[in-house]
Amino acid sequence: MGLQRLSLLGSQHLELYLAGVLFAGLWLGALWLAVGRRPSWITMSLAVGAVIQYVGIRGITWSAVGLAITLWLLRRRRGYWLLVPLAAIWANVHGGFVIGLAITSLAAVWRREWYLGGWIGIAGLAAMLNPYGWRVYEEIWRTMSDGKLAGRIVEWAPLSPTPATAPYVVLIIVLVLTMHGWGFDRVRAIGLIVAALWSNRHMPMLVVGTIGLFDQTVWRILTLWQSGWVNVVWA
Repeated sequence: MGLQRLSLLGSQHLELYLAGVLFAGLWLGALWLAVGRRPSWITMSLAVGAVIQYVGIRGITWSAVGLAITLWLLRRRRGYWLLVPLAAIWANVHGGFVIGLAITSLAAVWRREWYLGGWIGIAGLAAMLNPYGWRVYEEIWRTMSDGKLAGRIVEWAPLSPTPATAPYVVLIIVLVLTMHGWGFDRVRAIGLIVAALWSNRHMPMLVVGTIGLFDQTVWRILTLWQSGWVNVVWA
């Protein structure tokens, strides 16, 4: 009996370990896909540091993956029909699917890709294929508008930067403030920054949603450094 119990406990620990490895891989995959190319080690280090406290066997992992896939589709500017099955699956695993719908709606308006708006409408209907039905939107609205959550649940409270999250948050805010023009990337980043400052639980979505923009800036600085321009400026 004792050996059977030890064997059972061992198998449970193994299952948890494998699940942990799987979810950690999903987070790394989401960050990599959101960048869209080989990210710099600086970007990945700061991004991983910013999301490490959220990494675990948790539902928000699926929202990180869903947002990364959404950004990948918007970057390709084709295959928008994939938003439909994505929304249907995403709505059944985490309420963060509304962030994907919001960002694609912003892209449709900002880029004036009205045919994308049609796919968003269908995706919004597909998201109702869940146990809540159309009331999933009502439930999300009720949760988001509940001001008492911030006082009861730490993750719903306004963002409190930590040594791990502060570098990314500060740098992305500086980057957005110093950007020229009002492109889709900048507007999307501002929206995600506001969401993260309003609620701590949106911090992972900020990182996934802005890591591509962040990495572009890092590579630009590294290129200037290698060309000698940064050395001249700092000399």
